[in-house]
Amino acid sequence: MNTMAIKEYKATIQISNRQHEAIIGSALGDGHIELPGKYPRLRIEHSYRQKEYVDWKYAILKSLTWSAPKEKVGFKRHNYFFNTLSIPQFVWYYKTFGNRKIPEDIENHLTPLTLAIWFMDDGSVKSKQCRGVYLQTQSFSSQNLKRLQQALLGRYEIETNVVQDNRLYFPARTGARKLKKIILPYIQPCMKYKCQC
Repeated sequence: MNTMAIKEYKATIQISNRQHEAIIGSALGDGHIELPGKYPRLRIEHSYRQKEYVDWKYAILKSLTWSAPKEKVGFKRHNYFFNTLSIPQFVWYYKTFGNRKIPEDIENHLTPLTLAIWFMDDGSVKSKQCRGVYLQTQSFSSQNLKRLQQALLGRYEIETNVVQDNRLYFPARTGARKLKKIILPYIQPCMKYKCQC
């Protein structure tokens, strides 16, 4: 590893709007903004069955990384992951979204792409009979869930309920239908099974 080359490359990095949206969507979902040293980084890790999805994320965030995605094999686990570089530009994301925090102005950050990534990470349809949608939000505090609900209602007029196990539920008519219309253009073919579309 050429440490000097990495250092020089880090100094040139700028985060694009699309990358900004993808980082926040991942932070809301399965991504981890971690602090391995002086500066934070984003870790993207999914089951190897979602390799195509990880590669899509990598294509968006590639300029923030130094190495391509890798396999991770463990006891009864087969994952696929990559890390961004640890850079000062991630300090804001770490302070704002790290450890499952949600900022008061989250409404300003819930773009269609951000919502789509959050859904592809953590979303699922309730059942074939009921087209309501769940987001796995168990790791968020009640206060942060309320902020997310208010943001979805304020920006997109999407209604949600907090249900069993602290999951966020989008009722079929008043929530899920609107959500799918917004995120469908960004849902990757390999993830369309999640919204049955």
